[in-house]
Amino acid sequence: MKQKTLIIGFLALILIGAILTAGCARARNGAGPNPASPALSTPTPPVPPANTPAAPGSSTCSAEGGSVCDAGTDCPAKWVDATDTFSCCSQACTVPGGSATATIEPYGTEVTNGDLGDII
Repeated sequence: MKQKTLIIGFLALILIGAILTAGCARARNGAGPNPASPALSTPTPPVPPANTPAAPGSSTCSAEGGSVCDAGTDCPAKWVDATDTFSCCSQACTVPGGSATATIEPYGTEVTNGDLGDII
């Protein structure tokens, strides 16, 4: 029974190898999966008429009268579409919580260990 299973598995591997080899040889010769099928083309987008008005937000943030908000700031009003940034606010940006200053307490660097002695 084991020998029969091994022979069937070996034949399956040979068959898979032959299929893969034939596919690689066909691709190397320039034949695609179905040479009779028509080539696919990319559709071209329609061209708008020359008198089409500009899209909203088709200018820079400063031209729209907005201000660019940096990371960590909030926009208290509406976000404005602009071509030069994704962070254009219709009003001046604000710092959340009223203060952007953080105070960091110094950390002591002295390490002591009773068994090993003091390590400074």
